[in-house]
Amino acid sequence: MIKLASTAVLGLALLVSALGAQTDAPEKKAPAPPEAEKVLARYVEAVGGEKALAAVESYRSELSIDFGEMLGVRPMSSFMKRRVLDAGTKAERVVWAYRAEVDLGPQMGKSVEGGDGVVHWASQPMMGTNVLEGAEAAAKERAADPLVYLHWRRYYREIKTTGRAEIEIEEESTVGGKKVLKKTKRDCWVVKLTPHEGEAETTWFDVENGLLHRALTIMPSSMGTLEMTFSSSDYRTIEGAAVKQPFRIVLSMKGLGPQVIRVTSVEANVPAREGELDFPAEVKKLLAKKARQKAEKDAPEGGESK
Repeated sequence: MIKLASTAVLGLALLVSALGAQTDAPEKKAPAPPEAEKVLARYVEAVGGEKALAAVESYRSELSIDFGEMLGVRPMSSFMKRRVLDAGTKAERVVWAYRAEVDLGPQMGKSVEGGDGVVHWASQPMMGTNVLEGAEAAAKERAADPLVYLHWRRYYREIKTTGRAEIEIEEESTVGGKKVLKKTKRDCWVVKLTPHEGEAETTWFDVENGLLHRALTIMPSSMGTLEMTFSSSDYRTIEGAAVKQPFRIVLSMKGLGPQVIRVTSVEANVPAREGELDFPAEVKKLLAKKARQKAEKDAPEGGESK
């Protein structure tokens, strides 16, 4: 019965196809995807809108990151604060100073990174402290800016909607004291963003609600080039602002199992703690060394730099 119905449908399809060829009927084309700029603008509106985002001066977050069997669940914290450079001039621009750290336990210590919006640095166990440069520094600047998709021209030389795709996302809830995962499929616009410096990023924005569900980033680092996928879900409005952000992010990298980042709390428009955004002593030494090397390089031959 099922086979008969299948062959009947196939025969009907062939007949319709033949009639279409005889009458030369025009094919229906799928509607063109929206321009990438409109997809990004819709995302900005979905998380609160330009006015609400611009009203936030700082964010303080407490998080946990689940490394699986390797390290278990470790605490993580971050603070970000808006800065205005060259205020009152044509060159005025907003940047974000930040500090983020993960406590990896007594044996490994802490992984810390930060920046003032211009200089970016990282201090990693077994890797030491480094001032970041080039594409790595540019990637950190993009990652630290919560307004990156609002001011995308500052960071990207080209953005393009490359298609439409259905992806699977995980939604987490707690039932009877246990975490339960529910997998759902979402229809997304795929947008490729090519930065001024570094490799292109691919992002997936929900067709229905505009939210960002996935981002594929190729990140240069002291350990080599890392291909990282961030999957975001559980969007909530944060305390102290009419702005939404994901409270669950899954980081996936080749060769490693998924690492689940859960946001415990977020506060907006809170002050920095004393010295929180200052450069560590090691970073100050590295910057002083770079300044000396530059002065020596720029010095006229046979003379001294001023």
